[in-house]
Amino acid sequence: MSPEEALAFLHGLYRPGAKPPTSLARVRELLRRLGHPELGLRTVHITGTNGKGSVAATVAEIMRAAGHRTGLFISPYLERFGERVVFDGRELPDEALVSFVPRIRAAVAGMTAAGWDAPAEFEAVTALAALYYQREAADVVSLEAGLGGRLDATNAIPGSLVSVITRVGLDHVDRLGPTVADIAREKADIIRPGGPVVAGRLRPEPLAVITGAAAARRAQLVLLGRDFDYTLHSSGLDGLRLTVRGRLASYDGLHFPLLGEHQADNLACAVAAVECAAERGLPVTPEAIRAGAAAVRWPARLEILSSTPTVILDGAHNPDAIEALAASLRALFGRQGRRLVAVVGALGDKATEAMFASLLPLVDELVVTTPSFAARAMPAERLAALVRDQYPELPVRSVPDIRDAVCAGLSLVGPRDLLLVTGSFYLVGDARRHLRELLGFVSP
Repeated sequence: MSPEEALAFLHGLYRPGAKPPTSLARVRELLRRLGHPELGLRTVHITGTNGKGSVAATVAEIMRAAGHRTGLFISPYLERFGERVVFDGRELPDEALVSFVPRIRAAVAGMTAAGWDAPAEFEAVTALAALYYQREAADVVSLEAGLGGRLDATNAIPGSLVSVITRVGLDHVDRLGPTVADIAREKADIIRPGGPVVAGRLRPEPLAVITGAAAARRAQLVLLGRDFDYTLHSSGLDGLRLTVRGRLASYDGLHFPLLGEHQADNLACAVAAVECAAERGLPVTPEAIRAGAAAVRWPARLEILSSTPTVILDGAHNPDAIEALAASLRALFGRQGRRLVAVVGALGDKATEAMFASLLPLVDELVVTTPSFAARAMPAERLAALVRDQYPELPVRSVPDIRDAVCAGLSLVGPRDLLLVTGSFYLVGDARRHLRELLGFVSP
């Protein structure tokens, strides 16, 4: 089996329109047939509507700086599948795909022959990650949940040192429920009995749900603003300078390269999480926290790809994330006589009527395109029609092909202007690849 054939098998497990799982039985059966590679893994398990990827990346860098053999599991990937399964800073090698996917394919065949439904793609990728981290003898895995928590495949990995719930807002309401309380209940299910759970800045309704879930499981709730906090000293194009006051120590003058004041919450949650892990047997020094925070690189989160013109990529894909993006654009760039041209796209199951409401008043010209995830992508012309109805004075172009849309956006900006690409990680990943080519960058 070649790496291309291995990826084709995994991607072939995605079934548009398939009913969501009603339990973790299927992924647990897959793991059983693979010899339970998940047993023995120690994880920092992270969920949340927004910020979970940034927290996961930061936890991984701090753990690496502390000398621990560290895995980082995320989704989705931007440009290369290996970005999803990282070990000690290195993406999943082709050798591991070729080694493990035939075993997964055989297990899937055995399941279907025994009357099970075939696992979903995310379930198979989670199993692949467990096999890889078991082989590499990872000390800890920074484990980002895919969707929700209760029925997410990552929740079948039991060895959580600490659970983290970053923020809770409306997203995936068709799967997680129509209210923030419903969504909080789904995410709270990653809390392990008797273990610590770090929670970010929560609104009253999800806070009540998560507080109740922690109490029911006799888990220790470690809450931002109560048990740990930070002071933000500066926020600029070089990132953040801040002091994080943890439960174990105060970490003065940290440099965090990610842009946007909202990232301060994410760094603070990551620090609280590694402190909890340290209390459970994975020592982390203040020096490791300082070095790890400064080393974080997290593409497509207010990523500046070029400065002339300024090209910004951000994977914001729900109203709360778009609101944070808009606030960051105002704080970091203001108006300063610059035009802002945006290239946007969205998946069809998102709250598109409200999704871009905080961003579009800042935009001078809009290019609407279709993300490459065809099964769920909203067609460009449909999204363009929604925007035109709400903002009839805003110039809007519909350009379905992503590369053509990026070229159109570049043609509309001068050297001092801003070009923003946002609305879906699937869109931003493709656009990032095209932009690096168009702007003359070779390395990712």
